[in-house]
Amino acid sequence: MYFIINFGVFLGILLCVYGEKILLQTPSGLIMGTKEYGLHGTTFYAFQQVPYAKPPIGNLRFADPEPAEKWKGILDATKSNKICYQQNNMLGLELLEEMETEDCLYLNVYTPKNPSNNSSLPVLIYIHGGGFVSGSGNFDFFGPHYFMEHNIILVTPNYRLGPFGFLTTGDEIIPGNFGLKDQQLALKWVKNNIKYFGGNPQEVTLFGQSAGAASVTFHLLNKESASLFRAAIAQSGSMLTPWSFQRDHNEIAYKVGCGLDNNFKNTNTSQDLLKILRSKPASDINRVAASFKESIENDQILQGFWFTPTVEPAHPKAFITEKQFMALENGKLSKVPLMIGITSEELISKANDPYFLSKLQQYDNDLSMLINKNMHIEDRLAKREAGETLRRIYTDGLLHDNPGLAVRC
Repeated sequence: MYFIINFGVFLGILLCVYGEKILLQTPSGLIMGTKEYGLHGTTFYAFQQVPYAKPPIGNLRFADPEPAEKWKGILDATKSNKICYQQNNMLGLELLEEMETEDCLYLNVYTPKNPSNNSSLPVLIYIHGGGFVSGSGNFDFFGPHYFMEHNIILVTPNYRLGPFGFLTTGDEIIPGNFGLKDQQLALKWVKNNIKYFGGNPQEVTLFGQSAGAASVTFHLLNKESASLFRAAIAQSGSMLTPWSFQRDHNEIAYKVGCGLDNNFKNTNTSQDLLKILRSKPASDINRVAASFKESIENDQILQGFWFTPTVEPAHPKAFITEKQFMALENGKLSKVPLMIGITSEELISKANDPYFLSKLQQYDNDLSMLINKNMHIEDRLAKREAGETLRRIYTDGLLHDNPGLAVRC
C-alpha cells in the first residue's frame, strides 16, 4: 500500500516511502522508484527508465524526437531493461542483445535526498560514450553510487546510436544528428522536471566521456542547448577530434540502403532510401550497418567513425550548421565554464592486441596513413612528410616495437 500526500501547488514534491519503494507525483504522472544503498551505507533514491521522448518508431524513425506523453496509473521506475540498438557489444554480454530496442529513449534520475525535503541540489547530466554506436546510461552501465555521497543529483539518458542516431543523407529528408537531438530533449526534460526530484534546474552541469565528451562540446555549438546547462565537462573527447565527425555520410547512408534492398541503387533519391529504412525491421538495419569493415585507408579513429554527428543543411531544426573549427574561430561557442581532460590509460588493454599491433606495423610501413582528411593534403609525398613529422612529435620517430612504446601510445 502506498500513501501520497498532496501539498497542492507543490506538484511532485510530495511523496511517501513504503518499504523500499517510493512514489513521486510529476506533471506527467505518478512514478514509483526505489530506495537504494551506496558504497558506504548511504541511501539514495533511484527512478529508472523514465520516458523523456516518444518511442522513435514508425514515422519517428530517422526523425527528430518528440516529447513523451503523460501516462495513466503508476509508472514503474524500479528497473532499467531497455537499451538502444548497439553496433558492438562493449561489455561482451549476450544479455544486451535481448535488451536492444528502438523504444529506448529513457533516462534515469538518482538523488541522495528524499524529494519531499524540498531540496534544490546541483544536477549532473552524464552523456555516455561508446563511439556513437554503443553504450547506455542504464543503472548497470553507469551507476550513481559515488556521486550519491556528495549531495548531487545524477541524470543518465539513453540516446539513439549507430544508424538510428546518426545516419544522414545530407539533406532535409534524413538530416541526421538524431542522437544529439535526443540528448537535447533529455536536457529539456531535466530543465522542466528536475525540481520535482529535488534538483535545481539553474545549476545543471553536462558531462560525458569519449563520444559523450564529443557530444557535450557539440552542445556548446547549439544555441538551443545553451540555456539548458550552466557548465560542461569533457573527458577524452571533443567536437574537434577526427573520429567525432563523418565526412562520407551520404555514401555510408546509401551503403546501408544497398545492403537492405538489392534493387536499391546509388541513383535512388533520399526519399526512396527513407522509405526502405522505415519498412525494414530495426534488427536488419542494425545488422547491415554493423557489417561495414574498417581498413587502414579508412581507419575510423583518424577518418571519423561510421555514424557520427555531421553538418546539416540549414533548416529550422538543424543541430549543427557549421564545421566545428570554423564555428570555434568565429566565437560561436557557448561561453560557459568548461573542463577538459583525458581518461587515464583508456583502452590500454588493447596494447598487445594482435590486430592493434598489425595496424601499427601498417602505419610504420606508410606514414602517410597518419594524415586524416581534415588536413586536406592530397599529394602523396607531402602526406608522407607530414606523417613523419607527426611521428617525430609523438614518438620521437621510434617504431612501435620499441620497448615501452605501446604504453606511451
